[in-house]
Amino acid sequence: MPKVSVAIPTYNRARFLAECIESILKQTFQDFEILLIDDGSTDNTSEIVSAYCPPVKYFRQENKGAPTAYNKGITEAIGDYVWLVDSDDVLLEDALELGVEVLDRWPKVGFVYGQAYVIDEEGHMMGLCKPSHSKESYVRSGREEIKHLMLENYVSGSTAMFRRSCFDVVGLFNPVFHRGSEDYDLCVRFAKKYDVAYIDRPVAKYRVHRSCLTADRQVEEKKRAHDLILQSIFDDNELGHVYSDLRAKAYYYHYCRVARTAISAGDVKAARSYLIKALRTYPQAAFRMDSMKWQFLLAKAVLPAPFIDFARSGKRRLNILSGRKVGIP
Repeated sequence: MPKVSVAIPTYNRARFLAECIESILKQTFQDFEILLIDDGSTDNTSEIVSAYCPPVKYFRQENKGAPTAYNKGITEAIGDYVWLVDSDDVLLEDALELGVEVLDRWPKVGFVYGQAYVIDEEGHMMGLCKPSHSKESYVRSGREEIKHLMLENYVSGSTAMFRRSCFDVVGLFNPVFHRGSEDYDLCVRFAKKYDVAYIDRPVAKYRVHRSCLTADRQVEEKKRAHDLILQSIFDDNELGHVYSDLRAKAYYYHYCRVARTAISAGDVKAARSYLIKALRTYPQAAFRMDSMKWQFLLAKAVLPAPFIDFARSGKRRLNILSGRKVGIP
């Protein structure tokens, strides 16, 4: 039985699929299986996969969305650990080795995650995605992790390895959530039950391309999903009281995220509305470093596009040079 099951859900990503599979086959840790779940692709995905079968195990289903494809991979997995890799992303060669080392050493850890290089469609480097709250690797309680997850959705896709047995307790992906939110929800649910580990180094390349940006611009869908996730924390009978003091700040960050989504979607009116709501929810932000996030988002919602494009390009160059997290705000 393999130690690790690597599950790759895919839908019309034939262009990137071979690079993704090759990055797994080249891992320094080789005790794994590869499960590819084709969520009803209409391109030449099956043709690409056929060149890798075996060792790749190929499953095809009707198009039901990413959460259902993830769940198929988890239920078919027979490894002790599961790494879920989006088919347009790339694993660095020691990713599995690093993940296995942590989960083997810390049996109370439910999942471990790392950083991700952000790349464009052609594979060119755009920046580094990592949590802003930590500058070193750690293992800590899930309760402590949730305090940070409420403020920042920092676990990038394709960077996490999960303990397979924990899914029997936590459950699978919730199909009501859309792209990005399903990962966030799952990490919160894992953190309610288990410790969490972080590897302070890149383990994957996260690809940003046109279809990703389109999915990330569903303003009300993202708001609804994150509303439900925060509500699940504050309404928790056992844990809700632990985080009551963070409610206002958590919703401030939530509304800022929704405003950023609205700006990306070109809905300036909605962006302004959510930014005002953010500051009303947590007015202290105006007198703290938090205000920089609010002010920058407000500028993007008000200033002409050329000014914002210039500021964004300069910020991206600084991020790449300094290794800081990209995309916020």
